[in-house]
Amino acid sequence: MKFLRLLLFLLIAGVSFGASQKCQTASAVPADQLKLASGKVILDNDGVAPLSGGQSVYVKLTNRSRTEIPVSYWIMIEILQEETKKYETNCLYQGVVAPNTNAVVWGSSSAEPPVPWRVSVTMGPESSDADEAVRQLGYEVYSNPPKPTKNSPKQ
Repeated sequence: MKFLRLLLFLLIAGVSFGASQKCQTASAVPADQLKLASGKVILDNDGVAPLSGGQSVYVKLTNRSRTEIPVSYWIMIEILQEETKKYETNCLYQGVVAPNTNAVVWGSSSAEPPVPWRVSVTMGPESSDADEAVRQLGYEVYSNPPKPTKNSPKQ
């Protein structure tokens, strides 16, 4: 089952990878960003967060595992295309987060805010079924959506 999930992820990422780039990393989420979503990823349960934000989106990952083993992950950041009503990959990133530490990955767009983002976080395939109870990856998604003005329509 995990092999099929990995294959599906790679196929989906591969189809849209031509128009995407590698996501960037940062040492921390900038202070002016608002937390818009959060959750946790466990084996066979990806984290997906759709949100409306600013021109950048940041994903803070936390290795919440009850082991001293690093956890690998994939992040796919997508933007909803208004004309097709489909998400297209903005950037992809594959990394490893050490025990009891954080990693920050971000993507950006030149689209006019509010930008319709979707962030997907997947745990790497090296985890075995026996590790399911102890391997967890927490995520928080940040962006800085524009403040509504008096003349802007409500969403």
